Amino acid sequence: MPMKPIFFYVILILSAFSCKSHEFTDLYGDYLGQTPPGETPVIFAPGMVSDSFMQHSSTSFSSDGNEVYWASRKDPKEKIFVSYMKRINNRWTKPQAFEPFPDSSGCFDPFITNNGKRLYFAGRGNDADIYYVDREKD
Repeated sequence: MPMKPIFFYVILILSAFSCKSHEFTDLYGDYLGQTPPGETPVIFAPGMVSDSFMQHSSTSFSSDGNEVYWASRKDPKEKIFVSYMKRINNRWTKPQAFEPFPDSSGCFDPFITNNGKRLYFAGRGNDADIYYVDREKD
């Protein structure tokens, strides 16, 4: 087989794997692949959800365990943003900004209801009120 077609197929295969790795994290299973909660406190999902330099809220998992929400910021000068991850085919997506509204900055402490149809969150900016968004689609 000539060298050019072999090189083309190798590049094609590597590109396919590269694209797939950007779609999902290496986390899988319950609790983002972390040890289930126990009696001894530990940092949850270090480097992904929690980190030593980040300020963040507690996490809120959907009742089926396939979604997780939290609010965080890496720098005290930044606004807090709500983020989420979904489990698809037992693998977790990369963290994404939660965007049911154009700007989730200043929102914090997200909490998803047991039926997964409503997400509560606190404040925007200096406001300390509690708000919610209702799920209309997936």
